[in-house]
Amino acid sequence: ARPPSTVTGHDGGVDISWESIASVATPIGLLATIYQLRQARQALRDAFERSFVDRYQHIAAQIDLDVLLERQRADLTDPLVRRAFFDYFVLCEEELYFRAHRKIDAGTWKDWWYGMRRHLKSASFAQAFEELVAAPARVHTDDIDRFPYLLEAFEHREDTGIYSPVQTSALRAVVGIVR
Repeated sequence: ARPPSTVTGHDGGVDISWESIASVATPIGLLATIYQLRQARQALRDAFERSFVDRYQHIAAQIDLDVLLERQRADLTDPLVRRAFFDYFVLCEEELYFRAHRKIDAGTWKDWWYGMRRHLKSASFAQAFEELVAAPARVHTDDIDRFPYLLEAFEHREDTGIYSPVQTSALRAVVGIVR
């Protein structure tokens, strides 16, 4: 008599045990679970990154198109315009922070950095940056902690490569600088 955990083919020559089936099914199930977890993680990252894009689009809609296209300078005496620029700088700081902590994908960061760098190089954004971020940081030393990543990134706006706050934050950790 055969043990109950063994299946015999109709010709009596094939023996497959439930243990054999389980030994194949377990790794397949594990791989499927790992794949599903990676897919879920990527979906969460995509949604997280998309929230930044949505915020950018909302802010950009508040800035005159000719200013965005660098055809004219922004009227920084208008409080709504100043607020849009300030909101943009807050968004940039958050993007830089999350990239420094590897929460933003490198491919996404490349696209974001090119756009950010383009804005920071434009006359209107550079003037708004000076008035809303840099000057207050020089006058009130407490303000330097408000935009540490953006202040540093601004220094790299003329670079041709991709600035990475990941490398900068790693260097800070090595030399013991904490921000």
